[in-house]
Amino acid sequence: MNETFDHDGPKRLRHRGFDLRLEGGISADEARGLVDRVLASSGDRIGIVVARPEPPGGHVYLKAEFRRPDQPLGKRLRPGRAVAEGRGYRFFAAAGLRVPRLLLFGEQPRLLPRAGALVGTERVPGRNAARTFEAERTLEPVLDAVTALARVHDAGLVHGDAALRNFVPAPGGAYVLDLPRWAEWTPDGVLRDLRYLVGSTWKHGAARETGEALLDAYAAACARAAELPEGWRGAALAAAAAYLEYLDERDRTRAERHARRAGSLRPGERGAD
Repeated sequence: MNETFDHDGPKRLRHRGFDLRLEGGISADEARGLVDRVLASSGDRIGIVVARPEPPGGHVYLKAEFRRPDQPLGKRLRPGRAVAEGRGYRFFAAAGLRVPRLLLFGEQPRLLPRAGALVGTERVPGRNAARTFEAERTLEPVLDAVTALARVHDAGLVHGDAALRNFVPAPGGAYVLDLPRWAEWTPDGVLRDLRYLVGSTWKHGAARETGEALLDAYAAACARAAELPEGWRGAALAAAAAYLEYLDERDRTRAERHARRAGSLRPGERGAD
């Protein structure tokens, strides 16, 4: 059967191969329509905004990923990001953290050649902290992200991918987005979060000396910073520098690949550093 709806307990919907959990009062009919919109789109990674019917109005942000048939079977059989991310939004909301309202999440069977994973949340208005920083060239949106990350850590959790783009400044505190790699608090997990946040801030054009200022702000905002091992600041800055080098090298590699496809570089040549 292509479609079923479980009326008992937590809402579950099976539609077009997806096994979905429905949250936040979303109806089965609206969820079916959102799945249909995703499947009508093209690409292995999809992010689209869809207007919601009145009431409640507003918009849904849908994020979907599809496994490629040419991926090794072992990789295609790994648990998808959608279930982990949906559970992350549940945990973060239950801890009192500011996250978008979760509406649905789920996956198709992993044995399908192009199995999909889908997460839908209410769309948070405004620009993320990375775009806001690039537009305004002040540290205020970055410090909003630092404060939000400190709250995550004080709640006993880590983000897992705390890049600047995954925070949206807003009155009352920044929203935290993109949670497939969340986990319980550990010192290593905290340093990984700081690596992403400081390194991505540098990538978006902040001066290197801002790293110390961001860690000072983090230490002032986060009570659990006192539990980190001695030397954590230096370790976080070193990790952020390594992350920045990785991002720069990745961008060079992508630029060279595109240049070769366009015919402006011969095999073996490197683009300008």
